Formats: sequence, C-alpha cells, structure tokens
Amino acid sequence: MSLRRRLPPQWLTLESNKAAASTIAITITCTAGAPTVAWRVLDGGQIYEYSGDALSHVVQVGPCKIEARIASKHITGIDFNNQYITKFKHLKKCVSLLGIYGWSNLDLRIDLSDLPQTLDYLNMGNCPLVGGDIADLSSQLTYLDIWGSLQSTGADISHMIYIVAIHLQDQFMSQSRVNGVIQDIYDHKDEFTYATPSLNVDGNNAAPDAEHIALIEELVADYSWTISYTLPS
Repeated sequence: MSLRRRLPPQWLTLESNKAAASTIAITITCTAGAPTVAWRVLDGGQIYEYSGDALSHVVQVGPCKIEARIASKHITGIDFNNQYITKFKHLKKCVSLLGIYGWSNLDLRIDLSDLPQTLDYLNMGNCPLVGGDIADLSSQLTYLDIWGSLQSTGADISHMIYIVAIHLQDQFMSQSRVNGVIQDIYDHKDEFTYATPSLNVDGNNAAPDAEHIALIEELVADYSWTISYTLPS
C-alpha cells in the first residue's frame, strides 16, 4: 500500500521591509461565514501570532514574513496601502478576490499576470516596480489604478468592458503606447457598459499625436468619456 504525502497549506504570504518600531497594518475581508483569519508573522527569527481580519504588528527587527492563515478561497479583499510590501506568494490562489488596495509600496515586485481574474478593483498606484502587460488583467475590473508603474506594458484594455476609471499616468509611456490605449478604447467604444468612464494618461507620459487627439475629442463629445492626457509641446 502506498501512502500519499500531504502537501502543506499554501497560505497567502506577504513580505514587508518596514523598519523596526514601525507598525505593519494589513486588513483582509472574507466571504460570509468564513473562519477568523489567523496571522503568523516571522520577524527577526521570532514568530508572532494574531487573530482577526486586521493585522497590527510592531516590527521588532524586520524584515517580516507574514502569513494569512485562512483558506485562500475565502479572501475577497486585501488592504496593504503603504505597508512596504515587497513580495506576495499564492495570490493567484485567492479565487474569490475582488479588491486589492495596495498603493505606495515602492519596493513591491509583482507581475500583473499573477493577479486573479476575479478582480473588480485594483489600486497599486505609486508602485513603480509592478510590471507586466495590462492585457493580462481581469476583464471584471471596474477600477484600475497603476499610476507610476514604470514596468507595466501594453495598451489593450478593451476587455475591461465594465471599467469606470483607469489611471495610467506618470509611467513614462511612449507616444505609440499612449496612442495604442486611445485607439483600443476607440475601436471598442460601443462595448463599454459604464455611461461616463474616465482615462488618465497624463503626467510624464508622452503626448498623443494629432490623429489620436481627434479620437479623444470624439470619445469625450460623443461617448461621454473623460480623458486626461499630456498636451503636445
């Protein structure tokens, strides 16, 4: 008789490089009836354990490895704004995840293809090391904010037919990429479901060319888009 080896649970895991004496604050929301989240924090060789949807841990030494010990299928949202998160593991196993609230994590390295296809809200603004093609993002998104993401690529957003707001400013986007985003919206302008969607490709991005500025004007006048972009010099 052969014995099957049981694999260890693959908990949602984060790493933070917050400095000693500062507080790591992370909140998880879960499906109705889910068990209480058990947190395990490895900090300076010591283990600290907490219970509840919200983690508050004062860093003793750092960096910290943080495990949210609840079945990933229960997690619907995670809030780690400005918590110096550098890495995730097993995020894609969160098959019920709807919202990520994670702006201003300057050292966070993650590829957009590693995010679940269930997301309808993504805020990773001011996370310059977030990379990957925006075409890999969930088609369910209603809100997308990855402003300041210097390693993201691509121009295909037309699969996000429910989108309300898109923030792609300050990415040093080339003119061809800015044009591509505008062209993709224009080519699929009748497919978006929200009445007054918005796009921001302003900041340090290149200005669109004259042809695509004309498309912007049509999208604004005839399709109720609000579009912010860099003006030609």
